[in-house]
Amino acid sequence: MKRIIFLLIILITIKCIGQETYFLSFGLDPKLAIKGAYEHDRTSVLDISFKTGVRFQNNIESGLGIEYASLTPDYLSGNIFVNKVIPNRAETIFYSFGVELLLISRGRFQNNEKINPQFTFGTNTEVRIKIIEGLYVGLNLNLVHRKGLKIIYNDQVFFKLNGQIRLIVETKR
Repeated sequence: MKRIIFLLIILITIKCIGQETYFLSFGLDPKLAIKGAYEHDRTSVLDISFKTGVRFQNNIESGLGIEYASLTPDYLSGNIFVNKVIPNRAETIFYSFGVELLLISRGRFQNNEKINPQFTFGTNTEVRIKIIEGLYVGLNLNLVHRKGLKIIYNDQVFFKLNGQIRLIVETKR
């Protein structure tokens, strides 16, 4: 409960700082939903995310995000991100790219042994297409350093690419 209150205070503070645009976005990883996460098990995996933040007048955006995936062990991450946003001339398509710092926690909601949370980093890029004023569909790609995969799955690839389809709601100041 304390964490939720802390997150709300941060979000309200971000909202109150002089900004141009405030946004909320919800995402789903279609690959995990359709193909599953593992070669040996093609069971669908729910991977959802939520991001919120501000885009300033200089087209720099920053914010917070959270992601949950029903993997074994389950996956929960929180992130702080900073992106540069480049609109097209008509402001109907926006391109963004940036960096993020993540805290990944695994095994928090299952009965198996919890794995210690780890800080890590990544990059992201996104294309947002305007549907109507204030509503966008986004295609997002993340490349994240996941050193914990060696411990969990004996995976030797530390950088993982994943994508999401996002629904983004914006309000202008």
